[in-house]
Amino acid sequence: MPNYKPPTNGFDKRPTAINRHGRPKGFDEWRNLNKETMNELATDGSGSLIVIKTPKIVRGKPVLDEQGKPEMEEHYATNAEMIVRSKMRDPKRQQDTIEAAFGKVPDKVDVTSNGKDLTTIINVKLTDESDD
Repeated sequence: MPNYKPPTNGFDKRPTAINRHGRPKGFDEWRNLNKETMNELATDGSGSLIVIKTPKIVRGKPVLDEQGKPEMEEHYATNAEMIVRSKMRDPKRQQDTIEAAFGKVPDKVDVTSNGKDLTTIINVKLTDESDD
């Protein structure tokens, strides 16, 4: 386009970079990549896999060894697990993490006045419309 002159007011009459098909083409691929990355095994700064130790639980109680200490089970942590564990250490994010796992706690709204029901009094002034 040798004869093309850019507009002086900043508005180009030839918008060629508009995505007229809505959302980006690769959004589903982006979501799948995020899911795969979250399910990958987590590594520390040196590239070693992160091992999580948790007490072994049978019928709701920890299994104890001969010294009375709980037996520990080991598993490799995923990236998603490490994110949740880091959020649980931050007091500001704990409530959001718990609500994501178990659902939002309903907010109880008290629409009474010190335990008494609120009443509304409506005063209506009736006029005589027989002045024909």
